[in-house]
Amino acid sequence: MSSKNKIACFGSSHTEGGLGWANDKEFINSWPGQLHDLLEDTDVLNVGQSSFSIDFWPTKLLNVIRYYQPTHVLMEINIKEKLDFEMSADLTGESCSDSKDYHPLLSRQNVSSPQGRTQQVNWPNRSSVSPQEAIEYHNAYYSITQSMDKEYWQDKLPTMINEMYVDAQGGVITDYERSVVAEKLQDITNSMGNKKDDLELFLNYLYFRAVYETDSDTNIAYYLQNINNMRMICKEHNIKLLAYTMHWQPNVYESQIYEDNYKDLLKDIWMFSDVTWTMKNWIKGRFGDLWRDQLTDSIHFHPSTYRTWCEELLIPYLNKKWDIK
Repeated sequence: MSSKNKIACFGSSHTEGGLGWANDKEFINSWPGQLHDLLEDTDVLNVGQSSFSIDFWPTKLLNVIRYYQPTHVLMEINIKEKLDFEMSADLTGESCSDSKDYHPLLSRQNVSSPQGRTQQVNWPNRSSVSPQEAIEYHNAYYSITQSMDKEYWQDKLPTMINEMYVDAQGGVITDYERSVVAEKLQDITNSMGNKKDDLELFLNYLYFRAVYETDSDTNIAYYLQNINNMRMICKEHNIKLLAYTMHWQPNVYESQIYEDNYKDLLKDIWMFSDVTWTMKNWIKGRFGDLWRDQLTDSIHFHPSTYRTWCEELLIPYLNKKWDIK
C-alpha cells in the first residue's frame, strides 16, 4: 500500500461482502471494495468476517495496525448477540499458533484488498452461532415446541426466544444456515472428544448464553468495553476511527450501562455523529418499497447497493470529515 490514506474496514458478513451466503467473496463484491474503486489516492483493506462477535476485534485491530499501518478505520460493529466458542488447545492439542507459516493476523483472518483475498486461515476448534440458532437447535434437540415454551415461561418469553420465533417465521433462518450450524456443532463436539453427552452439554451451554445471559449488565458492559478498547487503540496509534451498525440495538445504547459509562467516551466515533444510524434503515429509506430487491439472500445486499451508499452518502461524508474523496 503506497497511498497517503489507508483505510481498514472492520465488520461482519455485511462488510466481508459477496453475492450471497459464502459466495464470491472477491474484494469488489464488498462495500470496502466499492469504496476503494471510487476513491483517489486511498487504499482500502477489508477485514470483515462473517458470523463472529467483536470479542476478538481489539486483538485483530492490533494485528492490522502492525501489518498494514492504516491511517483510518471504518467499523461496522457487529451486533452483541453472537456466541463465539473455542476449545482450549490444552485439551485438543491443536493451536492456531502451531500451524505452518503462522501469521498473527492471516492465520486467524482472511483479508481482501485490490491485491486479492488471503486464504491461509488455520484456527482450529473455533466457531460462532447466533442466539436464534442456539435456541433453535436446543429446542430441536429436546423436541420443545413454541407452545411448550410459552407454557413453561407463562407468556413471559425471554427476549431472544421471542426474536428467534420472529426470525424463523420470517425466513431468516434458512436451510443453508441450518446446514452450516449443523457442521459447526459436529466440529465442536468432535473437538470435545465426541463422547457421550458432549452435544447435550454444548447445546445447554449455548442456550444459557443465548437466553439467560444475553441482556445482562455484564454482557452489555463487556460488549461496550470492546468498542471502547478499539477507540483507545486507535487513539494511541493516531488512527482516525468512525463506526456504525447494521441494526439499531436499544438493549445496548439505551441501557443504563451505556448512559452511565460509555455515552460520552464513544460519542465522537459514531458515523454522522449519530449512534442510532444504521445501514439497514438507510437502505430501506433510500430504496423504499424496492429495498428487498437489493438483497442477495435473506440478509445481505448487492455490491451495487453499497456502491450507491458510497457515492451518495459515505464518500461525501468522509470528504467533509477526513478530507478523503
